[in-house]
Amino acid sequence: MIQRIQSLYLMVVAVMLTIMLFTPLATMTTPIPGQDAMFDVWGIHLAHSQDVPLIYFGVLVGLAAALSLAIVMLYKKRKVQLQLCYALEILLIGVLVFEIFYGYQIYTIEDYTTDFSPLLLLPVLAIPLTWLASRAIIKDIALVSSYDRMR
Repeated sequence: MIQRIQSLYLMVVAVMLTIMLFTPLATMTTPIPGQDAMFDVWGIHLAHSQDVPLIYFGVLVGLAAALSLAIVMLYKKRKVQLQLCYALEILLIGVLVFEIFYGYQIYTIEDYTTDFSPLLLLPVLAIPLTWLASRAIIKDIALVSSYDRMR
């Protein structure tokens, strides 16, 4: 399970997405003291006003992190693992679309200076890692089928 390189790739993806769940992705400052705001996967938290919940974004990131761990645990079912890798790539593209959409929405808010965190790049890094994991799974499937032909 752990000795396969795709397990390492998928564990790194899970760790990156878990970090995204618990850290702010952007901070918004204003010249008025005490009016700062924060953007994370669970919402936009404005000071002295209503928060904007983004529950779907948080659930999507959490689901992608859980799916990457589930793929690691399915090491004996390689074809299912490969299909779930493709599903994870689609989920990560969805996370990236959410990030771009809400990042643009935050960037256009007047009276706020937005400082984006480098953590916004984690889904961009997770997509190629998931692709590399799917390539390694394909190689495993080919290797196992070659052993079956030898018997």
